[in-house]
Amino acid sequence: MDNKILIGIMTNKKPRQKQLKRFISFNKNPNVELFAFTPSGINWQEEKISGLTVSKGETITKEFPFPNSVINLIYTKQQQTIAKLEEKLGGKKVFNTVNRLDKWQTYETLSESPVAFFLPDTFMFKEKEFLPLLKRYKVLYLKPRHGLKGVLIYRVEWKEEAGQYNIYDHSSTPVFVFNDEKLCLTKIKEIAGKKKYIVQKEIKSAAVNESIFDIRVIIHKNRLGKWEVSGGLARIAIPRVYVTNAALKMLPLEDLLKRLNMGFLQRAVFKKKLELISIASAKALEEEAGQFGELSADFMIDDRNQLFMLEINGQPTKKVRDPDLLEKMYTKPLDFACYLAEN
Repeated sequence: MDNKILIGIMTNKKPRQKQLKRFISFNKNPNVELFAFTPSGINWQEEKISGLTVSKGETITKEFPFPNSVINLIYTKQQQTIAKLEEKLGGKKVFNTVNRLDKWQTYETLSESPVAFFLPDTFMFKEKEFLPLLKRYKVLYLKPRHGLKGVLIYRVEWKEEAGQYNIYDHSSTPVFVFNDEKLCLTKIKEIAGKKKYIVQKEIKSAAVNESIFDIRVIIHKNRLGKWEVSGGLARIAIPRVYVTNAALKMLPLEDLLKRLNMGFLQRAVFKKKLELISIASAKALEEEAGQFGELSADFMIDDRNQLFMLEINGQPTKKVRDPDLLEKMYTKPLDFACYLAEN
């Protein structure tokens, strides 16, 4: 134990046993000991943590000293516990400090970075500005600033010739139709409620078999603390649905690019472009938001072959089908946790 690296996995109570077993199954380093804990298991005065570990195939609860480093898997925008842990551990030994990212703050940060060219026009939702923006862009998307899995994303369209305002909820059939802009705005305010929203112009997506798609690039920090791309995939939307979160299918990135008739050299250049944008975004975001060890970037290609980056996700889903990528989703965070423990 004395020579081992002790890594804590901070998570919510319900999934902690499952998460722990996943990380243990992919851990190939015999000098690493893992345990999972919740913030309520931390005894700050005695500097001990009650957590789960696996011993002789059985999951047990025991007390641990403060670990050498911590992987934060709690999807939150709160930082109090992490700040206290970093103080106790001495330095930046915790990563994924804020993984529930604010879309507006992320946009503001990236709009001042080298990747600004690839961002779609985005605004804070303000009642007085919404209709002028709608008439300027014709189609807007309403997205919660702290949204998750495509929930509560609305598409709003102004059909100028008909003088008609349509509001869509995921499908291509409007759920609300208005001929009066004031009634439309009233409904938008009702939809937004007390939640904070951003407004984003529509990207007219290229399509695969009449379905829109996006590209997700997953990046991790490696054993040397440097960002690198772990993999990419394409999410093909259900036909006539404008979000890809409930994807009809997922494809390896290489397969998608072949379907788009990209040749070998074109594919290589395109993937390098995705890599450079993703890593530049991660570096810019980290300067403002805190330390990360894993991120994913979502991209869309429009009908003119222009590439846009839609958003950055602070906690990439580990539900991927590619076995090589699945392994990296667990081994890469462990590698970076070891780097933090030793540096």
